[in-house]
Amino acid sequence: MVKVEDLLRLEDLLLLRHTLEAYNDALIKVFRLMNAHVFLWIKYPPNIEEFKIYLPEAKRKKLLELIDKLEYHKESIDNIMRKMLSELDEAIEEYHSRIKKTLKDSEGSGHG
Repeated sequence: MVKVEDLLRLEDLLLLRHTLEAYNDALIKVFRLMNAHVFLWIKYPPNIEEFKIYLPEAKRKKLLELIDKLEYHKESIDNIMRKMLSELDEAIEEYHSRIKKTLKDSEGSGHG
């Protein structure tokens, strides 16, 4: 017989997985918006020429380095999150398989 606790654990894992995925997707969208509405303005002509008026060259270069660093870390964060989602998927599949096996075994024993 399937235990209610197993179903609740499966539900918790599913909720956790989908919540984590939704937050990761939102985070990536925020990074894309920052890139489209802020970083591109700083990084590419003719915007660069306009921006030099406001920042000394050394400050602008440092800002560009930090933008590049943020882009690198964004990819790292996304990769880590994808690995976390994969681990959760495996745990979910294990619970799901165990529940299906229990149900199948209980059906088989019910007919005997």
